[in-house]
Amino acid sequence: MDIRDYHGFRQHKECGKWVFSVAGFDYLGNKNRCSVLLTAGGKTGVPIDEKNRILINERWWSRDYWNH
Repeated sequence: MDIRDYHGFRQHKECGKWVFSVAGFDYLGNKNRCSVLLTAGGKTGVPIDEKNRILINERWWSRDYWNH
């Protein structure tokens, strides 16, 4: 599996495109946040909106660019 670092976040290649790894939802009890894997290990909470887009590095990423 191809893995890379994207501004501290872990991405892997799936079907020819780079995707983020969402580890879970309701981060710390907040339904508007999810946890995403970091390249250095561990995870951090990021916003997720009603369209299932996650906010990473000031950009909204659609469901096409993350996997759970």
